[in-house]
Amino acid sequence: MSQTISTRPQLSAVVQANPLARIANQDAPAKAVLADAARRMSQDVVRFVGLSENGNGADYDYAQIDAALAITAPQPAEASQVIGEPPAGVGYSGLSPAQRWAFLQWLKTPGEPAPRAFQWLYLANLEVRLLEPEPMATLARNELLRLAAIPTWDASLLTPRLLLAFWLAQDGAGLALWLAQAPKLDADSTETALGMAARLGWPLTAAMLPAVLTAWQLPAPAVPTNVLDLRLNSLAATLGAGLLQYALLPALAAPPFAPWRCLHRDLHLAIPQDRLRGVVSPLLADMLAQPALPGPAVGSAERSPTPTSNGAHALEKAHWIVEFRESRSSYFDWALRLAQRQPGFQQLMDEDRHIIYRAPFRRNESTKFWDLWTCVEGWANSRVYCLGRELDKSQVYSGSQYMR
Repeated sequence: MSQTISTRPQLSAVVQANPLARIANQDAPAKAVLADAARRMSQDVVRFVGLSENGNGADYDYAQIDAALAITAPQPAEASQVIGEPPAGVGYSGLSPAQRWAFLQWLKTPGEPAPRAFQWLYLANLEVRLLEPEPMATLARNELLRLAAIPTWDASLLTPRLLLAFWLAQDGAGLALWLAQAPKLDADSTETALGMAARLGWPLTAAMLPAVLTAWQLPAPAVPTNVLDLRLNSLAATLGAGLLQYALLPALAAPPFAPWRCLHRDLHLAIPQDRLRGVVSPLLADMLAQPALPGPAVGSAERSPTPTSNGAHALEKAHWIVEFRESRSSYFDWALRLAQRQPGFQQLMDEDRHIIYRAPFRRNESTKFWDLWTCVEGWANSRVYCLGRELDKSQVYSGSQYMR
């Protein structure tokens, strides 16, 4: 036999266990939260399109828990039959008294398995919390991250809420860290996430690549993470900007604001949603497809080839190769520019994680070779190779028989 019980003691227990639960007449309804957020938040971040007219007044919020509605605690033997499976998207008032009781019990430990409608309703409330002032917005964002690590939760429901949370907080570091944990994203969500990272000034890193490669069905290279980071840095040097920022350039003049699909039915907002895949994907695929280039190594240096189509060819045809490390010399910037002009220029990392700059020269490029070597010959870590054999610095001079 089911038993109708008092709602208010139940609500006290829920709020104590889960302060993110939103209660009618205690927490501000969605319309009031959004009006306040519109005053606080920059229109460069989010634009409030408006709220649907629900005919129930500004104080009504369908997703809030209403203490005036009855709850019924079913007997354990009949709980599953009485509770049933409510339709996804239903409001709190649309639940039966037994379903409301079950929802309140579940809110105390929302990591437990539950009907999809319960997850949907909880996330609708968290969306509103994300728009509230601190510390509530941070609590809601942290809750979404916690739920994302729980197998009972539907990732397709959580991912859009997490992206919204990172964007509203302008949290590029948090977004990058989340992507580095390789969440299972679809192609569109990945593209949106990278667009957000680009606008927040966060570069694409090797740690973020697994999630991107899986979502876009690109082959994962069998090279260490530090080599991938070097390749990304080399690509950035070639493009003149980080890969994501380079892809974003055409959209900077007019941010592409577009509606964001929220679960809360009264919440209508728009945020920038950049389409970067058409630029990022082919450049990324080309970079990852390049093999480690042959040539003389420095210690156990890992090779990170520059993303040029003729890089391997240039290195194979090299008569001389100059290698050097960063220097405090006033000539360093000039030397690096000279080296970067050479087809096949590379940045390498040795066993001590020092960056090595490598520039190959053909036999008919002796003038360019001497221009660079004149800058770097006095530096402790500069080296010259001729046809793959390292030369002593005493052997490097005009007319030297060792350089033929």
